[in-house]
Amino acid sequence: MWVIMVLVLAVLPAEREAIQWRMKGLFLGYALLLLAFRWYLSVVSTTDPRAWAATLGSVADAQRMLAQNKSIFETLGMWAAWFAVPFAFVSYALPRVLVNRPSLEAPFRRAEDLIRAIRTRGEER
Repeated sequence: MWVIMVLVLAVLPAEREAIQWRMKGLFLGYALLLLAFRWYLSVVSTTDPRAWAATLGSVADAQRMLAQNKSIFETLGMWAAWFAVPFAFVSYALPRVLVNRPSLEAPFRRAEDLIRAIRTRGEER
């Protein structure tokens, strides 16, 4: 995701602020997702099935239910962390590059550099 961000910012310098703002937001959301997932795993791993036994009826039922829920949320969290959020990141970056095509002459130059080159006819002062 970091490499994609750097490449998109290098290829589309005209939209640098908008792209940076959105990608920083996506990174922040990704970090919050990972922190929430880490917190959930720490809470579930320290949960005592005997404490849930009064609610669910027996310790065996509580252990089974906690194991089932833990495995479902672990799977969903891993899929979100590995695939869903990076896919959202790429699905934001790819259309930006495809719709706003970079300059074929100098894709890594900023608009100011191109205007300066046109005004001075390529001669540097």
